[in-house]
Amino acid sequence: MFKNKFFNLGLVFILVFVLMFLTFCWLCIFNFHFDNVKSNSLSITTNCNDKTETLTLNNNYLNQSSNFSYNSLSRYSKTFENNEFLFNETDIKNLATELYFNNFDDIKDRTAGSSGEKKFAEILANKLENLNFSYFLKDNSYIQTFSLGNYDSQNVVGVYNQINSNNELDNKYILLGAHIDAVYKDEKSFGFNDNLSGVLGVLLLAQNLINQNFGCNIIVAFYGAEEVGCKGSQYFIENLDTKIKNNILLAVNFDSIGAGENLYYYHSDNSTLYGSVIDNLFNKYSISKLGFNQKFSTLSNLNINHTSLGFLSDNSSFLKAGVNSLTFFAGDLDAKNGLGFFEKQGHEKIMHNTDSFETCYEVFGEKFYENIFNCASYVYNLLNNEGFNTINFQPNQIDVISYSDWALKIVGVVFILVLFVLYLIIINNKYKTKKNITNKNEVKNKK
Repeated sequence: MFKNKFFNLGLVFILVFVLMFLTFCWLCIFNFHFDNVKSNSLSITTNCNDKTETLTLNNNYLNQSSNFSYNSLSRYSKTFENNEFLFNETDIKNLATELYFNNFDDIKDRTAGSSGEKKFAEILANKLENLNFSYFLKDNSYIQTFSLGNYDSQNVVGVYNQINSNNELDNKYILLGAHIDAVYKDEKSFGFNDNLSGVLGVLLLAQNLINQNFGCNIIVAFYGAEEVGCKGSQYFIENLDTKIKNNILLAVNFDSIGAGENLYYYHSDNSTLYGSVIDNLFNKYSISKLGFNQKFSTLSNLNINHTSLGFLSDNSSFLKAGVNSLTFFAGDLDAKNGLGFFEKQGHEKIMHNTDSFETCYEVFGEKFYENIFNCASYVYNLLNNEGFNTINFQPNQIDVISYSDWALKIVGVVFILVLFVLYLIIINNKYKTKKNITNKNEVKNKK
């Protein structure tokens, strides 16, 4: 009997150890990339936007990037802080009129797979053509159609190649994206914020970058079917040529960036070189960071982490593929209106409920357009900053395992198996105890 007890205790000890080890491994997965950077690194000093900062660079990145330029990708060093930003809030309103209000009856319902989503895709394809974007897709079209079982959805993709025979960065890309579908509800929610605001931000930023002859190829992608699980961005990245994917320095995503008391950004839960540059620059702006050890909300005093909010949009598709990613949204994470996400303290949730021009303008007024302008401005300033170069934004800094659905599933399955084995051990012990008691009673009865 004692042998069985010691044997079972040993099994329990081993299983608990395995469980602790798996937990440790999972935590290490999230921090491995950062530790790897620290263990083999050097420091260089750069002058970023009139501020001298020391950045830590991985030696491996330096060795792999010996044929890259140490200079900023931009051929011009303009910043919106010097009043050189080439668009303003009037441009945003004009774009909203052109794309949304003039076509309202046709696109008010942009549910994934609907005729409204398809119509909006066609409108945006025409817009890219008018901006002289080239076809990016192999079938010489701006529209990428994909199936979702009972219906089809579509992405809209174009590329602006800024070719210079003396430019060694011709094969480098930045990607600007936003989803085009929306949740339509009872003739009162039309996706004005989620996500017309993101579409407007992308187009304004793209127009500005091509007008200044930005020294990097620009991909603009509008994704369908985001509201049903980021299906459009997932299809896009899964069907993207590997050579292009491995040359994307940064994928920017705008989602619901108009209606909100505050602006938030998220890049990764891992410490990365590109994330450090973004944090150093954005630290002086009126925008808060989501994720990695960052206090961005008073609710963080309770150790409540809102990181998942930064992983619920199309940027998640790029993180899972290992592409450097940056996403923006507006809201108020300090709002104490109840459980869940809200745009403003004391006001009911707008997203998916009353997402119309009337509601957004009634609650936020001109701030709605200011938020869009600011998000585009922040990205513009980042892309024109000396810190934005092929060293700091070396592709593939993301630890894919950290964001792998399969990794999470495997850990979950192993955890459940451990609990099941523990349960069997407990049941077995109870059975043996009961059997021993029965045997003892039988022996007593015989005596």
